[in-house]
Amino acid sequence: MNRHGIAVGFGFLGGLIPNDKSNIHPYIMGIIFAVLAVKVLVGDYDSGYQWTISDIYFVILTGFEGILGAASARFLAARLGATL
Repeated sequence: MNRHGIAVGFGFLGGLIPNDKSNIHPYIMGIIFAVLAVKVLVGDYDSGYQWTISDIYFVILTGFEGILGAASARFLAARLGATL
């Protein structure tokens, strides 16, 4: 599985978390889950510990994929009649 599939998958999981007592929106959870999971499991685009423009590109692209996964989870839950 590539980094894009991991980002969408973990974004999907972030979108499925029930939001009963939290003020964090499910899309934000999707972004957090996706960025952290891809960073830990695969790594980012460059090597080293200094911030570069590719790190900003990595967070934007992976965050967008996390939102895509979270939105698909919310859509699928609404179509199936589940309450999240």
